[in-house]
Amino acid sequence: MTQKELVISKLKTDGFISRNWALSQYITRLSALILTLKQEGWELEGENEKRDFYYKVKGSPFKKIIYKVEGLDKEIIKYEK
Repeated sequence: MTQKELVISKLKTDGFISRNWALSQYITRLSALILTLKQEGWELEGENEKRDFYYKVKGSPFKKIIYKVEGLDKEIIKYEK
């Protein structure tokens, strides 16, 4: 799996990606990958939180599906073509 594919997988699964997570996967140029994804139609917003930098998905070329877990105040977001 390429670094780009790994980043897309993380964004599709969690709806965000952090700089520290990327570094733990030996991805050192996350911002370059984010720029490429933006050029391909992804809408990502970056922000600092708790000593880390996060990119959150605001829109993508994939269909967004939100699953709500009963009994929990949590949503699971998935993206499919």
